[in-house]
Amino acid sequence: MKKIVAILSLFCLANLVAQEIDSTKIKEIEMLEKMMYGINSEIFKKQDYYSKLDKEFKFPWKDKRYSPEQLNNALDSIAENSKIQVNEGGFSSLVLEFDSYFPTYIKKVSDIFNLTIKSNKINNLKGKVAEIDKDGSVGFGSKFSSGYEDGKSFSFNWKTITKTFNIRSSENKKELKGDVIFSASFILDYDFVKINKSNIGQSFMIGLFEFEVIDFFDNKVILHFKNDIGELRFSFFNVDNKGNKISQIPLFNFEELKERNNKIPSDAYSLPEGSQTISKTNYDLFKSNPKLSFDDYKKIVHNKFVEIINSENQKEMVEKVLGTKYVIFSATDKMQNFFLYLPGEYIEKEFKLTLD
Repeated sequence: MKKIVAILSLFCLANLVAQEIDSTKIKEIEMLEKMMYGINSEIFKKQDYYSKLDKEFKFPWKDKRYSPEQLNNALDSIAENSKIQVNEGGFSSLVLEFDSYFPTYIKKVSDIFNLTIKSNKINNLKGKVAEIDKDGSVGFGSKFSSGYEDGKSFSFNWKTITKTFNIRSSENKKELKGDVIFSASFILDYDFVKINKSNIGQSFMIGLFEFEVIDFFDNKVILHFKNDIGELRFSFFNVDNKGNKISQIPLFNFEELKERNNKIPSDAYSLPEGSQTISKTNYDLFKSNPKLSFDDYKKIVHNKFVEIINSENQKEMVEKVLGTKYVIFSATDKMQNFFLYLPGEYIEKEFKLTLD
């Protein structure tokens, strides 16, 4: 009798666990359905647009201000004047801070300069390498110095750079020592492609990446990249036929505009530019029926989402059941001439700094 009770208890327990797992998966599926519907149903909705024209705009590939020699000299200056230290970051964490300065003849430096960690050999007392992000947040400033030397006055103007890299591992600030190899670079040239509505269905190359223009409508361009772009982030411009850049109106300026123009709704805003992905299935569904209801959407995709949640490799299953992934680029106003671009050629310098 005791054996029978034990077996029944195990059976009931197994059923409870199975129900709990099923209940968890059901909630995951419901959450996924709501999230995907919320994101994708907005893509084809009509919107009001508010933007400004930048009539002073110049394409970066036409506005080549610096020679390779000037950029190399700036990189040499950055390497020679640089230092690193560990400081307190937010939420009781630590950051590796990089500081340097270089000549002021480089303008709009944030548009063309990049600094990353190439390799890290900063260890704690146990010999374990600290986990440090390869990229971080950067700020630029200015520095002035003057004085007398050998009976002559002198003055120097410098542009400063401070960049912080999060230290992800739990460390004691005083115990960290070692070397870091940095890679500093300036963009020398760009690869770019111009696209408009007439290019739908055509294929292009940018850098090493081939893509097809899937759609061009309202303030959006949808592209299908034939090869994996990974974490690569493309940039773009939306330009009118006169070469003026169509830009977002800053929040403060837009609030002032609404005060002067009572025809603009109080909840209106100037759309930010950005990009996101959409699967072929979701694109086809909402392209054919922008007003598709949530209930109808669930009926179509529910079984697909069940397959995804039950899969051991959900990333592969997403593409298998929802189709290939497209990239949507959204502008602040109706898309006219879309210029997709990315850095094509760099001038780069690697250098090592020691944390004592």
